[in-house]
Amino acid sequence: MEKENESAYRLGDVFQATSWGSYRFANWISASIRGLYTEQSKIEGHYNGPHNHSIPPDLQFNYGGRFWDIGFGVNTVVPSGPLAGLRLSVEWLQPVRDAPNGYQLERDGTLWANASMSW
Repeated sequence: MEKENESAYRLGDVFQATSWGSYRFANWISASIRGLYTEQSKIEGHYNGPHNHSIPPDLQFNYGGRFWDIGFGVNTVVPSGPLAGLRLSVEWLQPVRDAPNGYQLERDGTLWANASMSW
């Protein structure tokens, strides 16, 4: 939302949209699927400190793009006993299609894991 930062550039705007669904197999476990779309514009401006442009990541037009991902997850919760309320969740987020701006490395999948406790 700013024109530039104190280094004379700003990161590109990001838009994300997601949709997901879940199926509960039992009162303690469910599985989910998620679709994720991300669009990010290139870096605006130019860094005002000393630097060079020796490799593609140094160039501001090699940032951002459009990315489509699909995620598969498993969510569990301990319903009773001394660990009641313990929730464990994992999700694998797999890139499906990339349309990057300029030259960028290919993205790999991402594993998310979460543990939380409620009482």
